[in-house]
Amino acid sequence: MEKGIKKTGGNIDELVNALIDAAYDKKADVRTDMKCSLHNLGIKQPELVLTSCNVYLSKHQKLAQGHRVLLLEIMTKVIKDAGKDVSLEVAKELILLGSNEITKSKEIVPDWQTAASNVLVALGMYFSQEVMQEMLQKITPGQLPHYFVVLTLANLAKENVFGVVPFLKDIFSRMLSMLGSVKQDNLRWVFSSCMGSFSEAILEYCANIENAPYPDITKDRFSGEIFTAYEIMFGAWLNSSKEARVRLALVEAFGHMSKLLPRDKLEENLSRLLQGITNLYRRHPEHFVITQSLGMVLAAACEDGSLMLLPHLDQMLQGLHVQVCVEPDYNNIQSVKNFNELLRCFQVLTQAYSDRVVGFLQQKLEISNEKSRTSTISVFKHLVNSSDDYLQDKKELILSSVSIVQAESNLKVCRSFAQCIIAMAHHDYLGLEGGLKLVEFIIRMCSLSDDEKPPIKGREGGEVVLPSAVRSMCINILNLMSTTIDVMEDVLWPFLLQFLLPVHFTPALMPVCKALANIAVRKWEDDDPKYNISYMENVNLPRPQAVFARLIVIVGHPLKGGGRGIHVLNFLKTFAHNISPTICEMWETVIPKLTAYLEENAMDDESWNQKSWEDLILKLLAKTLSEVNDEEWFLLIGREIGQQLPLYFNCPAEKNFLYKCLGVILRKIGTTDFIREHLNLIFSTVDHNNQVEREGCAVGIGFCAASHLDQCLMKLEEVTKTQMIRKATGFMGLMKDKTEADVERIKCTVMLCYGYVVFYGPPGLICSRLEANVLRVINPHLTSAKDSSVKQNLIRSVELIGKAVQPKHVQREDFVFTRRGELLKHMKNYLSSEPKTAFTETRSLSIDACTNLVKLEPRLATDEIHEILTISMNAVYSVTNTVPVTVGKPKTEEEIDKMGETALESLNTLLKEVCTRELTPKYLQMMIKLVEPFMSSTANHERERSVLSIKDLLEHYLKMANFNNEMHFSTLGYILGRLLPRCTDPMTDVRQTTMECVQLLLTINDRYEGVPSNVSDERIQGLTQLRDALSKSDPAALFNVVNELSLVVSKKTPDEQLKTLVFSLTDGLNDAHAQSSSGACAILNCLMKFRGGELSKEVTSIVKEIVNNLNTVSFPATITGSLVAMRTLATHHLIPVLRAFLDYPVPFSYTVCEFWKTLAKDKDLTPDTFDHLLELFSRSPPYTEVQQDGGREPLKIAAPLSMAVCAAMTEMFKVPELEKLVTAIFPKLLSATMLRMGSCIGISLKKEAKKDGKPPSVPTLSPLVASIICFKELIARCDCETLRNKLEEEDVWAKFEDEETFPEGLQQTIVTICECQPLVINDLVTSLLPSLSSMYSTQRVVPAVTFSELINQRCCGDLQLVELLINSLLSKLVDPSHLVRQFCIRGLGNVASVGGQKLQTYSTTILSAMMAGMDDKEDPGMTITLEAMSGLSKILALLEESAVRQILINICLRIRPCFEKETAAVRAAAIELFGNLSRFGHGASESSFLEQIHTNFVSILLHLNEDNEVSKSCKTALRLLGPRIGSTSINDMFQKHLLDGGHLHYGEFMNDLSRLIITDYEDKVNFYVMGCVTFFKSNWEDIRSNAALFVGFLLGNLKSSQREIVSTAHVCNALVVLLKDPSGKVRSKAAEAMSLLYDY
Repeated sequence: MEKGIKKTGGNIDELVNALIDAAYDKKADVRTDMKCSLHNLGIKQPELVLTSCNVYLSKHQKLAQGHRVLLLEIMTKVIKDAGKDVSLEVAKELILLGSNEITKSKEIVPDWQTAASNVLVALGMYFSQEVMQEMLQKITPGQLPHYFVVLTLANLAKENVFGVVPFLKDIFSRMLSMLGSVKQDNLRWVFSSCMGSFSEAILEYCANIENAPYPDITKDRFSGEIFTAYEIMFGAWLNSSKEARVRLALVEAFGHMSKLLPRDKLEENLSRLLQGITNLYRRHPEHFVITQSLGMVLAAACEDGSLMLLPHLDQMLQGLHVQVCVEPDYNNIQSVKNFNELLRCFQVLTQAYSDRVVGFLQQKLEISNEKSRTSTISVFKHLVNSSDDYLQDKKELILSSVSIVQAESNLKVCRSFAQCIIAMAHHDYLGLEGGLKLVEFIIRMCSLSDDEKPPIKGREGGEVVLPSAVRSMCINILNLMSTTIDVMEDVLWPFLLQFLLPVHFTPALMPVCKALANIAVRKWEDDDPKYNISYMENVNLPRPQAVFARLIVIVGHPLKGGGRGIHVLNFLKTFAHNISPTICEMWETVIPKLTAYLEENAMDDESWNQKSWEDLILKLLAKTLSEVNDEEWFLLIGREIGQQLPLYFNCPAEKNFLYKCLGVILRKIGTTDFIREHLNLIFSTVDHNNQVEREGCAVGIGFCAASHLDQCLMKLEEVTKTQMIRKATGFMGLMKDKTEADVERIKCTVMLCYGYVVFYGPPGLICSRLEANVLRVINPHLTSAKDSSVKQNLIRSVELIGKAVQPKHVQREDFVFTRRGELLKHMKNYLSSEPKTAFTETRSLSIDACTNLVKLEPRLATDEIHEILTISMNAVYSVTNTVPVTVGKPKTEEEIDKMGETALESLNTLLKEVCTRELTPKYLQMMIKLVEPFMSSTANHERERSVLSIKDLLEHYLKMANFNNEMHFSTLGYILGRLLPRCTDPMTDVRQTTMECVQLLLTINDRYEGVPSNVSDERIQGLTQLRDALSKSDPAALFNVVNELSLVVSKKTPDEQLKTLVFSLTDGLNDAHAQSSSGACAILNCLMKFRGGELSKEVTSIVKEIVNNLNTVSFPATITGSLVAMRTLATHHLIPVLRAFLDYPVPFSYTVCEFWKTLAKDKDLTPDTFDHLLELFSRSPPYTEVQQDGGREPLKIAAPLSMAVCAAMTEMFKVPELEKLVTAIFPKLLSATMLRMGSCIGISLKKEAKKDGKPPSVPTLSPLVASIICFKELIARCDCETLRNKLEEEDVWAKFEDEETFPEGLQQTIVTICECQPLVINDLVTSLLPSLSSMYSTQRVVPAVTFSELINQRCCGDLQLVELLINSLLSKLVDPSHLVRQFCIRGLGNVASVGGQKLQTYSTTILSAMMAGMDDKEDPGMTITLEAMSGLSKILALLEESAVRQILINICLRIRPCFEKETAAVRAAAIELFGNLSRFGHGASESSFLEQIHTNFVSILLHLNEDNEVSKSCKTALRLLGPRIGSTSINDMFQKHLLDGGHLHYGEFMNDLSRLIITDYEDKVNFYVMGCVTFFKSNWEDIRSNAALFVGFLLGNLKSSQREIVSTAHVCNALVVLLKDPSGKVRSKAAEAMSLLYDY
């Protein structure tokens, strides 16, 4: 045995050596595979691999470094996984190798020496004593050890604590003496890391002493050595080392060493140590290691209550604070860890020196610096959470310390402080004196607004803190305090009540009320006596009336303030007993209903009705006052509300509601002075420039007027006389106390107040006061008003007066308002003066006022009504809404649109009110006529608004009209004719609205006809579905809807109204919109069809007009009507009409195309039309040849007549009505279109001469594409949806477009026809048979392809037809066309599909044809050869063994060379054919065929892993050969795993197969192995790779007793050669194969 290698004596020795030699491959992935193979061998044969690597490294001293490193890495992995199987002798050799490799070079070579060091560390896990002894030998006193010796010791200490610590005394004795002589930074770094690892190992050893091998080892045993090392490292190295990593390594070591230093030495050196560590903060950007080490030193200094740190405490606190003020980068994990370590340092100090730490932090909080305060607060928060036991007696001090931050405005500091407060709340700090101030701070933060004045970014830069984030956090904090922290309940109750009234806490009302409600519920349920608040003891709390007054106003706008309404209501319900015991029961019932209403409706801002909600709250207030029923209580509430007016100075919506609440309260109060005082208060506080406040003021005074009318009128008159005039002031009266604008604004308020006073005043008094006290004041202003605000409020006042003087309101039926005409005149003037460019509020307000005045008796004259309606319509319909006209604050686009909707609603209300006065058809027609100009306008907005008005009007008419009289709907025809064109309007909304109008008109007519209202006509109801269909703008869909509508209209129109309807519709043809004109035409055509007998004279006139104007009409519906007339002409003169239209050039114009479609819809004309077109197809040549210069082939130009016939048929096939006829003559049409497609291959269009130097404007389709479209349309029209779908799935259309794939597309078409339309096959063959002798080769290809596939499909069972086709194809085997011959061969091969007697009859002829096909000399692409092989495979599969016995072996020998052909298709066909021969492998041929299987078995298995169709053929062949191979297990495996669609894991499959081969064919193993070896020289790398792997599996699975049958030495040598193969894949597989031969 060669010295040093633990050889096995087998082939594996050489294989391992070869792998080692080849391991450092030039490709990285191959190197990985080599490494893996050696590793796998090493697990099985660890000593062989390890010693081989050892010897190889020893012999090749100049080996490439990368190779050397790779082998060392392999050795490391083997040792880690199989080290237990390595003998001590081998381990010692490896230890020596590792030691030598480390120290061989004085220079540091990191990759190499690291790999060697790892070998030693891995060995140290199993042979720690031997490794440590070797390492100790490398440490010679007086001489510095090698860098990697020290590093190896450090790593050993980390990996094997129990194995290293017992040697540390010896190591220290050798190492410490030389520390002083270490000068190089890299050595200092490694010694520092080593000392740190040793110290950490000692600490871990002592911490787990119960498991240690030597329990007597303690920390004190090493104290002296550690101190010695510390002195050198700190004194000589720390400040002199230039490299940062050295200093960090030293500091990290000091952290561990500090816990091992003697206590006296630690105290003695503590100052220098701390200073040395902290000085590094300035020199290093990464601080985590420094802080971690500092924390360990501090912990060591504070152990056992030691005070050694006390002299340095202030300095340490100052230094740590500087570091903690550096904001951590939360995207950097090291930065976050450093920050946490800094907090831990404070924690360590606090547990020993809590007084000093708290005092220090208190001083830092006094510095108004963002970073300082934020960081100090973070430290306080950490200490409160982590050191509570040490701070019990410091809580008051901490609380007073942090209170200084309350006035802070910096949001970053506020956020940190809020986080600290919630921590303090959990530890019961806030219950102490001063804690309430912190609660107030949280509430102040809850009140932050997004436009808060303090900067949202720290003054010193850094993270951006948004007010919304701080606000949201504090809201959550307050909620947590009130729900999850029990100790906070008595702190917050009733203290939080103080924050309900101050205006600056208004944004925080939601969280405050939520918290109060949470606490109040618990106190009420627990019967806590503190629930009832003593206001004598809590003098700072607001009184219950003040709380109620504040919250009842706030709840008027519940969606504001973060959805405060629900929480305010919940608090009021729970607080009710403190407000007044008498209201508790009522509130318990009412408030839950209000909260339910909020929960249901508050989520949708758009549907929220603020007025309805205010009414509910005002009712709650009124009921509350009624329940209390105490005048004194009313006065208190009223006074509180009055006093709280300043709280809403900048809140007009809340102020509006406050005035309303005050009005409700004043209505209940009888004290005159109080009434006068608060009316003065209202007028003195209202902002006359704000409409919202103005309205609240007016409503409030109106409420008050319900009980105190005269006082309110007196106050208004007083304001009119004193404040609505400009008083002269100043020197000689030259100055005025008010501006003109001020007076106008006050006027607005006063005018509106008069309106609400009249509306809410007592009805019995209003009539007597109206003329003298109200109209006398406002009349002069109606004429002189220029300001739009004054005008609008005057209109509102007029509207309110109109409502107030309604007979039902004044409760006097005989009351006549004599000033109506005057007011109407003002309203009309206002409407006429409005701009036409945008909507304003004035429009809707004026129209509403008119509506209320029109209601009054006596009725207005018709002319007056017409004038009002015309002015109103012009004021609404005509507004373009393009220029925003605004008063004061500019309006948004959404607000302007809303004003437009409001104006239209107001107009519709006016129209309905006018209509109600006279519900007759004529009056309705009169109103429709007024709207009509807008309904047919070119402006979209006018049509849309006008039809909406008509719809509202008709709905109202249907609802209100009296249908019991004998009147008829005499205006139906006129109105219907005007509306119907709008059913096809370009605008969807107009169409749908008009359809509803038609439905309403027909329903109204039914009512006049006597149909009861509870009986509905299905046809009229069906219009609802048509309305939905009008949402689509597709012309075809609209046409269908119009047809349906026409049917309904024609059925429902009375005889006497028909003529009027038709002529009314005729006017609609001139509509400005094409769609509307088309709709009118379509309805007219339908009327003529169904009701033409009643309109004979009129129909003739209309048809003549349409035909004469065809060239000038651009509307599709009109053109369609003309085409119908042309079709009628064709019924008398078919052939001339066809000739005329076929003379048009292709592509046809739109009109010509539409004619063919129209013609196809007539079932009486289409049969003769197709007969003529098919005759033209058969008689006309497909192309003409044009000779070219230079001897080139003639150019084939498409014949115009054939192109025209094809285009005509294409258009006709598009018509659904042709389906029945197409189905009847489908074979004729199919053959004609197929031949047309074949004829168009290779032909082109005649180049048209350019006109005026320009190309033709209309692009022309190529003949082939045109014929494909024709064929596609034919298939689409036949009555077989399955056929259409399958052809679409196969995408045959794309195949037809390419000359190469055209036969494939045709073949797929025939397959699909056989499946879906088998009955047409016979007729199709009859139609195609003559074309097999066509003079055009492209036409002959079509029947050749068709017949070959029909044979394959067995002609759908018609064997006589099969025989006809076989003979036809045999006659064309010598056709000049290569393509025709190919498909003839294919067709003859397809006879296999027929089988039976036909196959036996023609077998000899067919086999001869196949053999001839394989010998075809004009077959450069081998396509005919492939067809012949494929056909032969199919034919042989059906013949008897006796018929093939004589030629079986010859066939096998002939196809075997094809296994290795370059063309994949040839290999696949050959392998498949061999598989098909398996059916002859029985009987007399069994033994000879089995021998052929064994001969070809290896080749097929190796090709099984190809990435193409060859793999599929191999699977098929092996499944067929399986039953013949003589092994049940192998056959079962083939059948189970070799599935065509399945994924095969080749390696696993071959490994399992090799085991079965060894079991069942042991005598063939050597034959197979040698066969694989021959493939080692294959041209394909995949085959060489597969062969190597197969050999590995075969040999690897052989038992020891079976190996004599194989020439293993030859095979192993061949595998070794493969390691030098040019292909990396082959080299990898060879290595993998070798790894399987571990015991050879």
